[in-house]
Amino acid sequence: MNRSGLHAQSGLSRPGWIRRHAKHLFLVLSFLVVASVFWYLKRPHGLMAGNGGVADLLAGHAGGLITDLHVTQFDQQKTRWTLDAPSAQRGEEKQVIIHHPRLELTLAGQEPVVITAEGGVVDASTGRMEFTGRVEAGDPATGRLMTEQLRFDPEKRILYTEQAFRLERENMRLEGHGLTLEQETRKLKVDRHVKMIFPEAILTTEQP
Repeated sequence: MNRSGLHAQSGLSRPGWIRRHAKHLFLVLSFLVVASVFWYLKRPHGLMAGNGGVADLLAGHAGGLITDLHVTQFDQQKTRWTLDAPSAQRGEEKQVIIHHPRLELTLAGQEPVVITAEGGVVDASTGRMEFTGRVEAGDPATGRLMTEQLRFDPEKRILYTEQAFRLERENMRLEGHGLTLEQETRKLKVDRHVKMIFPEAILTTEQP
């Protein structure tokens, strides 16, 4: 008799518990939906690996190797940049070491900026890249940029270096140390030791 009474009481308490907590459950679900929408709108731009080997490379041990690397970053089905390399290795943590990379930055209505180098490193968690060894970058509007080290920040959409560089155009050559190039506007900022060389005259401006 007592057992039946306890069982009936326990059974009746379940709908009451659900009613008491339904409001909280609804609020939690609503929060999750809003958070999901916010993440979708603010999420990092998607990466698509053409050969499907990047995930396996990152999941493997340090020193693992893949060939024919092809990675594309897209934003609402529009390509933002494409990275190609004949081979890549797993580095420390989430770093990918790339050999003879070629990065193409695309922008609607403008010629793409193409970067080539002997080697480079990609941080798989942030997408930031560093190119080293005989780095060349440019497009018809910007000119031909040459340096030994160049970094790309995909979130800020800038190319930058702290090292010496040379930028060649048809009627001018610009040299200096430290450079920032905005991908969207093609605005160029030079930090120090600026030298501009023209075919018939030389204008030199030194900054501390």
